[in-house]
Amino acid sequence: MLFATLSFIVNSSDRLSQASGIPAVFTGMECLLIAVIFFFPILFEYKFSVYAKRSIQNSRSAEFAAALRYLRKHYMYVAVLTSVVIVGSVAVSMYFAVSR
Repeated sequence: MLFATLSFIVNSSDRLSQASGIPAVFTGMECLLIAVIFFFPILFEYKFSVYAKRSIQNSRSAEFAAALRYLRKHYMYVAVLTSVVIVGSVAVSMYFAVSR
């Protein structure tokens, strides 16, 4: 599965780079950067679900507290990422508005 995904990324980046004139290395690096950025919220969600399931099965409040910590980490990560994207897009928009 991993190799199929990697070959899809490489083939897609080759076709995209040929169409847009961007070197394939940059397109591939962009795909890997996006994968790294979205890995952490998915990991936090997964750990939340594992701890929540265990806490329900064993009726332990300590595991439920750990599950809620991972859910909080997930939402904090998403909030920071959203803030960075909004501030970055506003900064880029202002830059292009001033440079005209």
